[in-house]
Amino acid sequence: MKNLSVALLGCGQVGSAVYSLLKRKAKVLERESGVFFRMIGVAVRHPKKRRAVRIPFSCLTSRADSLVRDPRVDVVVELAAGELFKRLAAGSGGQDSQELVSKSQMHFNTAMN
Repeated sequence: MKNLSVALLGCGQVGSAVYSLLKRKAKVLERESGVFFRMIGVAVRHPKKRRAVRIPFSCLTSRADSLVRDPRVDVVVELAAGELFKRLAAGSGGQDSQELVSKSQMHFNTAMN
């Protein structure tokens, strides 16, 4: 069994659905893919805002950059219509968004092997 640590950037309609799916279908995904998806965190603009899906407050952050740079995270799933990711890339010490995506893909490939 492989573990894959996931961070979500954004938790609107799509982000909520992705979070809910990963939580509700965890056993099915694990059985069918051989991968356990572990949610590290969810970056949102307003952590205290009431949401359609229940997410533990300890899992929420307004610091998306901390999730992107978290060494425990294998895959960053950007669900904020690109706006958040572009801001992150702009403040990522010279890395552009493609480089951040490539690093996420590299971590994913490493985790899956």
